[in-house]
Amino acid sequence: KWNNIIKKSDVFFPIAPETENKLIELIKLNKFKKKMLSNEVNAIKVSSSKYKTYKFFQKNSIPTLQTFNAKKNDFKITKNWVAKRDDGAGSEENYIFSNSKNLFNFLNLHKNFIIQPLVKGVSYSANVIPTKKKICILSYNKQEISYEKKKIIFKGTKFIKKIPFENKIKRNIRNICRNLTGLNSFFGIDFIISNKKIFFLDINPRITTSYKNISK
Repeated sequence: KWNNIIKKSDVFFPIAPETENKLIELIKLNKFKKKMLSNEVNAIKVSSSKYKTYKFFQKNSIPTLQTFNAKKNDFKITKNWVAKRDDGAGSEENYIFSNSKNLFNFLNLHKNFIIQPLVKGVSYSANVIPTKKKICILSYNKQEISYEKKKIIFKGTKFIKKIPFENKIKRNIRNICRNLTGLNSFFGIDFIISNKKIFFLDINPRITTSYKNISK
């Protein structure tokens, strides 16, 4: 079915969550070499993994949160943690832990999760289209997040005209575009501002739900 649809189309614009390689599998259906509006597979492989994204941020001096996986962790640096599925999209499987023993047991059962210190601040996202000469930031969005006892709940986004530390945010986004090979189409990026510090969290290598704010 998908092959027939792609064969008849002029342009292929794949939209899917990166979870379980669904976005990459959809891209690979383009066997007819149709013009495709998508980031390249190598960029998606990095950005689909929160741990690989953390390593990329770290290597390129992008401010981010310390991130650990089931193999390597240090429970002593903070009391409160967030466990996230490594290839998760959204916050459907983001769990809060304040007991290190419970967190340790959870990681032993869920090898595909990463953990980060729980940092509460104001959550934002940006929608970006990179070009050869410059980056175009289509919009900034404020994310509506609630912290329940055991989960982080994502409730949506709201378009905003101004954002704190905009020049610093733009410099880091330019750095990301410059250094992540294959990131050459629409993408979203999530970050937190807490105590006047910026922490970049995720690169979403696809169109995101906050696109609805632009379409309005």
